Amino acid sequence: TVPYPEVWQSGTPAQRAVLDALSQQLGLEGPDRAVTAFDRLTYGDPAARPVLLKAQSEAKEQLNALRQQNLGALFARWPALRWGDADSDDHRSAFAEAVTELTQDKNKTRRETLLAAGNASVRAGEAVDAEEAALRRFANLYEHLVEARALRANGRTELKAQFERLWRAEQETLPLGVER
Repeated sequence: TVPYPEVWQSGTPAQRAVLDALSQQLGLEGPDRAVTAFDRLTYGDPAARPVLLKAQSEAKEQLNALRQQNLGALFARWPALRWGDADSDDHRSAFAEAVTELTQDKNKTRRETLLAAGNASVRAGEAVDAEEAALRRFANLYEHLVEARALRANGRTELKAQFERLWRAEQETLPLGVER
């Protein structure tokens, strides 16, 4: 791969800023940072850093433990919820009693704890997804710049001219509004 400083130098100021910001966000350093990013995307499943994966795993474990604890308490109090026929009077009665009890204010702390654990699990999963999206952005931009460098260095004359026209057009400021 082409070392980062060379690719960085070939970008526009905006592209350089994006590469730098994504490098910082993703913890990518050094001239071979693209190799690290591509390796994480290619061989990591998911591609996020271990610290984010650990946080996601811990949040899921906490949520699952709370779910199991709450289910155990429900099934101990109303066994018909676990073993009963869903169409039986016992099951319907147990279900109604459980819903009534769980919605009372005395269970507010239990509900809030479970909801907080669920939200933490969702946020941890979103952080892993955001990390992968940032890796993809970095890799896509890096690849785009490497391909542009190669075209400029080795492309046919007419293709280079067409590319440069497109490149310059991309750099123009877009109008804020469209007249109709």
